Amino acid sequence: ILTVHVAQPAECSVNAREEVGPLRLTWLYAIQFMNLVDLSAILPFYAELLVPGAADAGLTVLRLTRLMRIFRVLRMPKLRSCLSMFAQVLRDALPALGLCMGMTLMAGVFFAICIDYAEGAKYSVDFEPASYP
Repeated sequence: ILTVHVAQPAECSVNAREEVGPLRLTWLYAIQFMNLVDLSAILPFYAELLVPGAADAGLTVLRLTRLMRIFRVLRMPKLRSCLSMFAQVLRDALPALGLCMGMTLMAGVFFAICIDYAEGAKYSVDFEPASYP
């Protein structure tokens, strides 16, 4: 699918009074961060089309870059305010989250020690040869 967009000088952070050619204006529009995210999301598809057998050659890792389209959500002004609020909530809850993770880590280590103690340190078939046929 081909989408055509006519870039306006205001979209490219160019003063309207400044004389900018169409090629320069297109370049300024293309190198914006969100447009580069979009480009990196679709580039692996075309790379697989151009290179025969690319899926077998280990280029399937490039498919993961399609996940970068998630960052398109940042473009929407309504969702940007929600995202900033969510980031603020995470920042405020970071000490409690760190404490929770620390306690979980300590509980994991404690129960690992308990399991190791309960199972014993000797695990071998040769330890009790009469028990095993």
